[in-house]
Amino acid sequence: AAVWDNDFQAFLAERAQLIADELNRLVLAKPDEFENVVDTVSPDGYAQKVDVMEIRLRDFIDDRLTAIFGSNYWKSLIPSDTKGEVKKRIQEWQSRHPCVDPAEFVSGRSRLEFCDVSDYEKIFMLNSHHSRKTETLFRIPDTPIYRVCPEHCH
Repeated sequence: AAVWDNDFQAFLAERAQLIADELNRLVLAKPDEFENVVDTVSPDGYAQKVDVMEIRLRDFIDDRLTAIFGSNYWKSLIPSDTKGEVKKRIQEWQSRHPCVDPAEFVSGRSRLEFCDVSDYEKIFMLNSHHSRKTETLFRIPDTPIYRVCPEHCH
């Protein structure tokens, strides 16, 4: 798949083709076939792929920022609004899981687990202006980054 080859344009083409194929199947389905067509779409498959991609993206961000700025990048390089939201999410999570040691949320990588996908763009953009080294490693495109939400579309 193009996403694993880091080919964004090919990824978009593949994704567009998958969506078009599913829409065509739905449009061409007869009323008695409709239920079977819908059952062929596996929400778990989409969710699993999105989860894997997000984990890899978090690993990528952590690897790059740690390589350039060291393991304490969170304090100085993460946008303040993102830090505030992540702090709230961690506190909410801890209130539901009181047995978890707060020390587990010290590293930048562990905090990235609580970032929203929309936070990644802010991290990329802030750091592309912060350092030429980061801009080169993140290869910031001229177009905005958007999330396709397959997990939430079914």
